[in-house]
Amino acid sequence: MSRLSATLLLLAFACAFFAGYASRPSGRGADQIKAEYIFLEAANARNSHSLDDYYMMLRRAASLDPEDPYIRGALAEVDILLPTVDSSGTEAAYADLCRRFLADPLSEPNAERYIDIATRLRRYDDVISAWELLDSLQPSRTDPAMNLATVLVNKGATSGDQEALRRAVDIIGRLQQTQPGNPTLASHKIAVLNLMADTAAMVSELARFHREAPADMQAMLFISSTFEKLGMADSASRYLDFAEQIDSENGALRLARANYFLNRGDSATFISEVLKAMESPSMEYAMKFDILRGTVSTLFADTSRHSQIEHMFGVLQEVNPGEASLHTFYAEYQLEKDNNEAAAEHFRYSVDLEPSDQEVWDRLLYALGKCNDTERIAEASKETLRRFPSDAYAALMGATALVVQNKESMALGMIDSLDIEFGQEPRILSHLFLIKGDLLYKAENVDSALAAYDKAISFNADNYMALNNAAYFMAEEDRTLGRAELYASIAVAAEPENSTFLDTYAWVMFKKRDYQRAKELIDQALSICLRNEDEEESVTDENAVESENAISAEIYDHAGDIYFMSGNPAEAVEFWGKALELDPDNERIRRKHTNRAYFYE
Repeated sequence: MSRLSATLLLLAFACAFFAGYASRPSGRGADQIKAEYIFLEAANARNSHSLDDYYMMLRRAASLDPEDPYIRGALAEVDILLPTVDSSGTEAAYADLCRRFLADPLSEPNAERYIDIATRLRRYDDVISAWELLDSLQPSRTDPAMNLATVLVNKGATSGDQEALRRAVDIIGRLQQTQPGNPTLASHKIAVLNLMADTAAMVSELARFHREAPADMQAMLFISSTFEKLGMADSASRYLDFAEQIDSENGALRLARANYFLNRGDSATFISEVLKAMESPSMEYAMKFDILRGTVSTLFADTSRHSQIEHMFGVLQEVNPGEASLHTFYAEYQLEKDNNEAAAEHFRYSVDLEPSDQEVWDRLLYALGKCNDTERIAEASKETLRRFPSDAYAALMGATALVVQNKESMALGMIDSLDIEFGQEPRILSHLFLIKGDLLYKAENVDSALAAYDKAISFNADNYMALNNAAYFMAEEDRTLGRAELYASIAVAAEPENSTFLDTYAWVMFKKRDYQRAKELIDQALSICLRNEDEEESVTDENAVESENAISAEIYDHAGDIYFMSGNPAEAVEFWGKALELDPDNERIRRKHTNRAYFYE
């Protein structure tokens, strides 16, 4: 598709280009009649998506009847957005759009296009003039007047034009005469008066709004919140009292009263108001739940309030039992407090009440993972996958738990049972195929293992463990060593302090017989491991954690092989001896250490 076609495609469905064209004056000449015919044919071309033909027909029709505002306007819509049009061309096209608008301002598509282009070109005075004309022609309609008021407010807010703001207030006031008590109009007017910093007028407007809607709960709450923002606490409280007289059980009122006392620093009354809402038998559960969520968010950082939060949960549970969302929220609250068993318990309640919510099943698995309970993770994962066969997170959690339990074949089966759909989280899928690769290699299915690693990398090119493992096993199999070097180098570049990655890279270079580079890399790996050991010795036993850079028999074994082939046999024997201390049953290492020589295998 040409650049012209692409531009026209964006325009094709923007509006009805030919609105207003049906009424044609009589006494037209041959060129005008021909132009009209071509113009109508252009419409057919546009509807058939022949956009280049559409544009050429418009140009031909305009050349035959250059005075027709509808033809010129349709052409201008295209020209004004073309990247090849210069400033003079833009001005000419804009003038044609204006002419078409003025020819029939009540044609909504043409008016919308003209105002849209004027706005894009920042011709704000033209936008104001257009809405003024439409407002004058349609005085009974609300939208032209409100659009005019909005443009005037934007002008006043950006330029400080007080006259524009006053005009907006007058327009909204005119609309209010026909729609008394309209909360939208009142809120718009008060917002403009606020921009004008006219507090007295705002107070007067609020009083008028009260007179017009004395029994409207939302009106009372709006008035109260506005007084609150103005710092007029007594007035805010008085209108909350008016709202109480209308409906004392209204949830929005209870929340507004609670927030009023919270803003006053009266936390005791705030909590009392929230509990009133929780205990209300007539208030809808959804409103209570929203109040509880807001309250927990407000109070959570203050640990001295946690007992009160627990009480609120208990009250709502007692008044509205069997609500899955309440158990889910309580579980999330417990997770934030690191009460993982309690969280898992309530996620379980939630899925029992509402088993179709996949997200909550995943959260249950997450909580069980925090509990390190592989048995329950495996069972819950199986149950989740029965309900949601494409839940990659459930497969990942379940397979990981089964691997920990040494149930490798079951883990592979769980991964293979996953229904992989478009749109699933690629990082989760990548990790799944990493696990699959590890399991397949352990089962000596080398080709399938390497294919699984490639799949993991295709889902997430930043899966450095997959890159590392693929590189290591390619080196072990003496295949595609160039690719193995690339993978290993990417992993090390991403995590240069990871001794496992450095060991892999060293082993790949050893297999490529670049012994000098292999020695440099294994020395780095050993240095990191030994430094990590020194750091761990300075940590008390109860705070010690297993490091990913812990020294292993494998690293010492590789170091021995590399040092031997680098011409350092004495150091090689020392490394093999250290490896044998960590893995005394390894006959291959014992053979090298006993014979003081590296053996090709």
